Amino acid sequence: MNAKNMKKEYNLKQWHLIIQDCRNSGMKVDDWCKQNDVNRNSYYYWYKKIREAACEVLTESNVAVSPSFASVPMNVIEPINNGNQGSLNISIGKVKIEVTENTSPDILRMVLEVLSNA
Repeated sequence: MNAKNMKKEYNLKQWHLIIQDCRNSGMKVDDWCKQNDVNRNSYYYWYKKIREAACEVLTESNVAVSPSFASVPMNVIEPINNGNQGSLNISIGKVKIEVTENTSPDILRMVLEVLSNA
């Protein structure tokens, strides 16, 4: 990996943390940006870059998606009492999805969008 790609990767990670902090605050983006001295245009620029990178990762993962409905047996969803409050585990065959309180809302939104179009 060359220096330019390393810098881009570093910036994506840093802005991902910044955007996550803003979203976790519950504040409006403009208010959060003012309070934290973050340029609003920079926020949205990096927000777009992070979304594009996430979509790229999903595309590269070679997940085959066919536009059809799948039947879900009722016994798939079982209550789990393992002390992991604030988490959601969904298992269907070999596919497992785990959502925790630390899951990025943007990643969750993208996964749900992909699943809803499946």
